[in-house]
Amino acid sequence: MNIQESFTNKIYKDSLHIREDFRLTFDRLQYDFKEKRDENINKLDIALEYIDNNKDFTADELEKELNKNITFGKYEVFIINKDYIIEQSSYKPDIGLDFKNFKTIKVLFDSIVNEEIKIDVSPPKVDSASMNLKRYLVKLSKDKTKLIQIGFVLDSYKIIKQKYKSLKYLANDIELSLATRYSIQPIDLKSESFQKTNLTKDWEHSVSFLKKLSENMTQFKDRVDEVIATNVKEKSLVLNNELSKIFQDNNKLLVSVDSSKKLSTIYSITNGVFNDNDETKLLIKTTFKNDELINSINKSFFSLFYVYLVLLGVLILVYKFMLKNVSSKLLNIIKYINHNDKSYEEGIIIDEIRNLQDDYNKLHDKLNNEVNKNKLLLSQNKEFIADMVHQIRTPLSVIMTNTNLIEMTQGNKHTKEFIDSINSSINMLSNSYEDLSFVVSNDTIEYKPKILSLSKLLKDRCEFFRSIAHSRKRDIIDNIESEVNIFINEIELERLIDNNLSNCIKYSNPDSTIKVSLKKQEGSLILSFLSQGRAIENKDKLFDRYYRENESQRGSGIGLNIVKNVCDKYNIDISINSSNDINTFTYVIKI
Repeated sequence: MNIQESFTNKIYKDSLHIREDFRLTFDRLQYDFKEKRDENINKLDIALEYIDNNKDFTADELEKELNKNITFGKYEVFIINKDYIIEQSSYKPDIGLDFKNFKTIKVLFDSIVNEEIKIDVSPPKVDSASMNLKRYLVKLSKDKTKLIQIGFVLDSYKIIKQKYKSLKYLANDIELSLATRYSIQPIDLKSESFQKTNLTKDWEHSVSFLKKLSENMTQFKDRVDEVIATNVKEKSLVLNNELSKIFQDNNKLLVSVDSSKKLSTIYSITNGVFNDNDETKLLIKTTFKNDELINSINKSFFSLFYVYLVLLGVLILVYKFMLKNVSSKLLNIIKYINHNDKSYEEGIIIDEIRNLQDDYNKLHDKLNNEVNKNKLLLSQNKEFIADMVHQIRTPLSVIMTNTNLIEMTQGNKHTKEFIDSINSSINMLSNSYEDLSFVVSNDTIEYKPKILSLSKLLKDRCEFFRSIAHSRKRDIIDNIESEVNIFINEIELERLIDNNLSNCIKYSNPDSTIKVSLKKQEGSLILSFLSQGRAIENKDKLFDRYYRENESQRGSGIGLNIVKNVCDKYNIDISINSSNDINTFTYVIKI
């Protein structure tokens, strides 16, 4: 695998991680919109009835009426005149917004006014003044003099921003946009305040986004240029359908890596679990600095140059101090070696050189066979891991969504035990997934340490695993000294804690208590995990990869190996005590 291919694989994996996490977040938001669709339509009918019965109504009064007894989300009111301009609204930034200059929207409103369609329910869009997701519903008023539009808003920006903060370390920059039927709407993840934009500004941003896409992905230039050249004031354009022609495979990421540039870019698009093909699509653009790639190429060049200098010096000495015939034979053999070819030099009169050629040819065949096998195994291993990550992430999303649906719709205390058991299994599966992701990325990601509150993180993880323990008839008791800090990477520390808690739950006796302790003692931190269960037989092998003490318990066999690697990196001492059915894992951290 060459240097650029290795770099590409790394940023592709990181971008895939980012896309899958954001896709899960948007799936949950889209599910909320799907659940509220019937209520949204009913609220629009209530708005029409209210306006018909109250000639002197105000948009603010109608908004209060619509938001009575709402469990989540918020309704807004928009009155659109026959010139397709918002003349009255409870959401003040939209007053004066003009729709008639966009052919696609004008055709839609014409269809409603001409009563060709009764109602239009839009997919979720981004409100540029708040960055929250909003769905619009439009219907002709009963007196047929205006269009009545309501907006259903979810407080989604906080959720998206929180997810962005947890993922931004993976890339130099992450940009999110929603591709609607009319435009590409950016989700500003960096600003603290936002400005309302009109449809013209939205289209200008769409053109700018497409131009950058065309610059990075030159193979799509002709198709993108056709879209940009469209006069949207005179011709209808369904933009997200045009994007689908570029992203022909929604599961594939578009990659642009060029070592001559400062940045590499990856684009992805996704419909989501609850989206139809013509609805809003999530666009993600991840950007990575090429410093690592350029440095690797430079190091490789200078290393190769140094090897050739050394080789040249050897060849000059050999030519000077050996017979010309012998030198030429040896030089020819070296040429074969440099080209990684078998040597077929004939007429060698010196036994040592002939034996050298024979030994080299045997070694060449053996090494090339091993290289080919390893390449095949590496390729298969990469494909397997990529498939498994994809297969795990999507079912987890669907399972979690459907479990939430059962909790919301059933409300039956007899089912709670089963739902808790399902949630416990999902959390354990998620822990295994994080272990696998850590192992896969450990060689490519630099986990940088910082000052962390060990007390807080330990309490948080005990609380997370407590529900899992309860579902398996165990209990977790913690005795954690407060305000204890440690210099370590957060992900590595979480792997150390999670795998110890997971093992305690897995291998302890039912109806037993797991005790977690953290205390300061003579210039060190003492972190211990105590559980009641079968005695440990092979302490020396316990941290070996794929070793399982109890074969009857299913598991990947990598958890404690990860713990050992983290401890080795930070010089953390490990001790294990197993006696009288009490197993204690103790970690001594020097401070």
